[in-house]
Amino acid sequence: MSSFHALRRLPISSLTSSHRGFLHRNVALCRYGRTFTHSGITRLSSSKLSFAAINTEKKLHHVPGDAEPFYQGPLARTFRSLKVFSLSSLGLCISVSPFLYLIDAAMTTSARTGLIIFAVTTSSFSTSLVGWIGSPYVTWMRRLEEGSTVPNSTLPTQIHTGAVELSTRNVFLQERLTSVYDPVFLKSGTKRAFAKWELADEVVLDLSEMPTENGGRKGGMEEVAAETRDSKGNVKGRWIIQWKQADDGNPNVLLGTARQEGRVVRYFNVHEELLQRG
Repeated sequence: MSSFHALRRLPISSLTSSHRGFLHRNVALCRYGRTFTHSGITRLSSSKLSFAAINTEKKLHHVPGDAEPFYQGPLARTFRSLKVFSLSSLGLCISVSPFLYLIDAAMTTSARTGLIIFAVTTSSFSTSLVGWIGSPYVTWMRRLEEGSTVPNSTLPTQIHTGAVELSTRNVFLQERLTSVYDPVFLKSGTKRAFAKWELADEVVLDLSEMPTENGGRKGGMEEVAAETRDSKGNVKGRWIIQWKQADDGNPNVLLGTARQEGRVVRYFNVHEELLQRG
C-alpha cells in the first residue's frame, strides 16, 4: 500500500505537520487528474495533450499554420547526440589543454604549445565539420496556413498553397525555423553535400498557368520568399525575390532573382521517400 493511501486511513489529529503537507499536496494533485507514483507523475485525466506536445505547440505559432508537424526527421536524435558529443569533446580539450604546461615531462614550452594548438585545432575542425553536415537536417516540417498574413514582415508577404515551415539546428543546437511561403521557391536537387533541397537563386513564373491571381506579382516588385527565425520568433534572415519581366517580352512570364538579407537557412536535408510515402 502506498504512503498516500496509508496516511488517508489515519485520523487527521494523529498526523504530524509534514504528513499533513504530504497528504494535502497529493489531494490537490488528484483534483487535477494526477497522482504520485514511484516513477513520477501519472496523468489520469482524459486530456490528450502531453507535455512534449505543449512545448512543441509554443514553438510552432510564430507563423499561422498546423499545430502538429506532418514530417519528423528519423535521424534528428542521432544528429543531436553527435553534436553534443562533438561540443563536449571540444570543451574538454580546451579546458584540459592548460594542464599540459604543468606535466613534468621532457618537453620544451614551444613543443607543449604546438601540441595544444594541434589538439584544439583538430577538435575545432571536427566540431565544425559535424555542424556543417548536420545543420541542414530537417527535424520536423509543418504546413502553413494559406492566405494568412506573416507577422513582423517588412515586405508584402503572402502565404501560398503548399507553404511549409522547416526546423533545423545549428552546431550549437539552436533551433532555426525557416518558413518558405511558396513551394515554387524550393528547388529539389542541390550541389551542396548532405542536402536535398535549397532555396532557388532564380525562379521563372508563368502567370498564365497559375490558377489564382498569384498574389499580385508583377515586374518591379519584391516579396519575401522565405524567412528564418529563432525559437523565440526573432527574424534572423530573409530570402527576397525581385520580380521582373522576362527578356523575351512575354507579359505572362516573370523572372525572379533572389538576394539574401541576414543569415537565412538555405539548404535542407529531408528524407524524400518519407514524404512520398505520406
